[in-house]
Amino acid sequence: MQNLRSLLAVLGIIWLPSAEPSFGTSLPLHALLRCDGTVFAFLKSKEEDEDVAPPEEGELDTVRVRIWRQLADGKELSLTQLSNAVGERNLGNLRSHLTHVEKQAKTIRNKSDEWRMRRGLSPVGSESGAPRQMKLKFRKGKKNEMFVRIV
Repeated sequence: MQNLRSLLAVLGIIWLPSAEPSFGTSLPLHALLRCDGTVFAFLKSKEEDEDVAPPEEGELDTVRVRIWRQLADGKELSLTQLSNAVGERNLGNLRSHLTHVEKQAKTIRNKSDEWRMRRGLSPVGSESGAPRQMKLKFRKGKKNEMFVRIV
């Protein structure tokens, strides 16, 4: 099943499993959504329901949530390492996401405990003394490789 999803991703098609009946039918369907907006649907088989594991929590998260989780422990990562860890292959897109994460870090005191915990951060009222403000630190290494960490 994972190989099928990978192949579809290469072809620019997004896999949308559906647990409930859709498209006005009483039969459970899967849908394939192409990048141009075309939707294809086909019937699910009973065997398929048993084979498909529920998606992991990380699969449902946005790129920015995955960035937070990677950087939450304070370790320094290169942009390449971070890109591989969060699944964002385009470094330009990753930099755009990091700009937004940097803005979120400046206003961390306004975020709810649920928001913080989803990103691997300690809640405001915890014994560990959660910081009221965080900052992303960037540095250049050898061969102009960029490194990032949260302080």
